[in-house]
Amino acid sequence: MRLSYKWLKEYVDLSDITPEELADKMTTAGLEVEGVEAMAYAEGLVIGEVVECEDVEGTHLHKTQTCVGDKTYQIICGAPNCRKGLKVIVALPGAKLPGTTIEAKPLHGLESNGMLCALFELGVDKKALREDQINGIEELPEDAPVGETDVLGYLGLDDTILDVSLTPNRADCSSMWNMAKEVGAILHREVKWPDYSNKADIGEEGNFKVFTKSEKCGCYLGKVVNHVKVGPSPKWMQQYLNAAGMNSINNVVDISNFVMLETGQPLHYYNLKKLPAHEITVVDDRELKMAALDGAEFDIQKGDILITTNGEATGIAGIMGGEESMIDESTDSIFIEAAKFDHASIRRTSIRLNLITEAAQRFTKGIEECAMQKAMDRSVQLLSEYADASGFEKTVMAGEMTY
Repeated sequence: MRLSYKWLKEYVDLSDITPEELADKMTTAGLEVEGVEAMAYAEGLVIGEVVECEDVEGTHLHKTQTCVGDKTYQIICGAPNCRKGLKVIVALPGAKLPGTTIEAKPLHGLESNGMLCALFELGVDKKALREDQINGIEELPEDAPVGETDVLGYLGLDDTILDVSLTPNRADCSSMWNMAKEVGAILHREVKWPDYSNKADIGEEGNFKVFTKSEKCGCYLGKVVNHVKVGPSPKWMQQYLNAAGMNSINNVVDISNFVMLETGQPLHYYNLKKLPAHEITVVDDRELKMAALDGAEFDIQKGDILITTNGEATGIAGIMGGEESMIDESTDSIFIEAAKFDHASIRRTSIRLNLITEAAQRFTKGIEECAMQKAMDRSVQLLSEYADASGFEKTVMAGEMTY
């Protein structure tokens, strides 16, 4: 598990303990930390703005004039997305990046006083980056403060990741909240939780129905949210998702992933208006081909747990949602799913389909009984605060809670 030291500090006071010291204490207590690594490393960075950008004839290079506040520097850049008006990460001469120190030196006979940076050049793992971030320099927001020198802090990369190896009997620690509880116990310190309890206990009566026709789905919770506004996630949420190795998509999708990381309970949010009926039925007796969220087509066999609506497949339970009900920029209402699925069945299906998703890994290892309700409460809280959610309907349930 990727454990963000910075995120952990939201719950437990770690002001007097370094990441390395924490790793030692956790390993001694039985939570083996296999590695401690900074998300990024760089010294001497500054945020700048490209105020002039000219193509260098006969090359793929650009000659830029880049302002970093009170000074402007000529910097030669080969990135295809370099352009006038772009806010960028600048490494001036003397700056230290992983494995190198930046120097002023000519390129193709042109003076170059620094470097415009991509995130992987700061040591960020390419697996956590989009293709456009790998193929070009990092494009900062329009409101990025030119002259800011705490660039890693601005980007949320001033964090250290502890690689924690979880044994099969500690699947509960695949959630940030439970990991914080363990760290609090190890250090004998108070753990502070968000005030999320009972936030889902709101809503009017609705007509959405949920059913389970599979013994492999012991409980299924659902909740209609009739109004949401899709947009960017708050910066802090994007940063914590990145620390966990996940990319930000939009506020609604990000909240579902963030709550999964907090509680350990995988969730799925459906685009309500793309569902053919206000009904969900869980089955395990179908054979069909299905297009999932990543656009790939999969062969569903009898025994695989399937989410259906109006008789049509809309998700591979506990693994991946269907393409047709995905959240997009036009989404204005959603249906929240939090369920308990048989771990052995999820493991077999995910391995056969080669879909080892974050959700599948958690279901496979096992999830605490009360996580469904925690995740539903926290979803309602965050959607209300960061997606202008309203028009909630009462939570509906199939099966039964066992805690």
